[in-house]
Amino acid sequence: MGFLKEKKAKDLETFLSRNKRKITHSEVDIAIGNEGCDLDSFFGSLALAYSQNVVHVVNMRRIVFESKGELVLACKYLDIKIDDLIFLERPMGNFSPQVRRAGTYFLCDKEKIALEGKKIQLYITDHNKPVIELAHCEIAMIIDHHALEKHIKFTKKIYIDVDVGSAATLVSKYMGNDIDKRMAMILIIPIICDTKFLKERTSLFDKEEYKKLKKIIGIEKKKLKNMRQSLKKARRNDKEQTTEIMLQKDLKVYEHEGFRFGNSTIKFDFEKWIDREGSKVKGIEKGKLGLILQMRLEEFSKDCAFDFYFVGCKMNKQRHLIAVNFPQIRLFAKQYRFHELHYQGFTYYKIPVELSRKIFMPMVLRLLEKKK
Repeated sequence: MGFLKEKKAKDLETFLSRNKRKITHSEVDIAIGNEGCDLDSFFGSLALAYSQNVVHVVNMRRIVFESKGELVLACKYLDIKIDDLIFLERPMGNFSPQVRRAGTYFLCDKEKIALEGKKIQLYITDHNKPVIELAHCEIAMIIDHHALEKHIKFTKKIYIDVDVGSAATLVSKYMGNDIDKRMAMILIIPIICDTKFLKERTSLFDKEEYKKLKKIIGIEKKKLKNMRQSLKKARRNDKEQTTEIMLQKDLKVYEHEGFRFGNSTIKFDFEKWIDREGSKVKGIEKGKLGLILQMRLEEFSKDCAFDFYFVGCKMNKQRHLIAVNFPQIRLFAKQYRFHELHYQGFTYYKIPVELSRKIFMPMVLRLLEKKK
């Protein structure tokens, strides 16, 4: 970029404090995770930012970040103050890229710092296609465990391995042994959570980096397991959130073949959710309480300017799906063995447990390509 980088901070607090000053510059290097902002995206991008001495930005509105129980708890474990973080606040709705950039800002404490007018270079983790508001920015580095998106712009460094369970594994591998205890804990948390403690979606690299980080920390395996269980429990706070916030906690937006659509992952039993929303409105005909949730979902989809929208939930080893205005849902149900369910006038689907969002959404993209 157009200015000299400062000497790397000796501790995380100094690093985060410097970020608040650097984000005001007209030219800035930023490390950022994906818009779902799970543990892997948040901590992987934080570690990468620290190692590369660039500004860390959270790819989520602060109000939504604070609703994510596992992130708040993990920050407490690591003594990271939410007030020290910088958030990318983006407008909802369907606007032109220019209007979206004009309405986007960095929230730093209570100060709003405009995105527009900045020359930005990105270091991105856990995804490889920037959100629309940052699509005009240069990309210096990609570290990811998802397949490379089509039409990705020129990038100086790309590190992708789709076999690893966590992007933090690749960040750790890239950083080598220049990792202190606190940074090692930042990296090991998403690895043990994403791989279910090295039992699922685990590669040799995941195991090697886990061992390296555990040795640096000097922590017992039992303590890590207890920590993972606490984080898992903290994640299940969706029933405490409003529907609007719940749907934004793990929301990914797609634009493909002229369509704009989204997919939210939640941890709240659909039928309990239907009962909760229906109970807020008096005078609803018996057996029709589900119409209230249907209306809420359609309103949210409209506010986001989606052509169609999905909500997924995996609980108790079962996976369920809600489809809002997706015209091909009957085709998918037949082709992929979806079981249609009805409750209080609301329709949803039990789907094969292996159809996670990471697998399901590429199927949707391929279908849209065939419809051209």
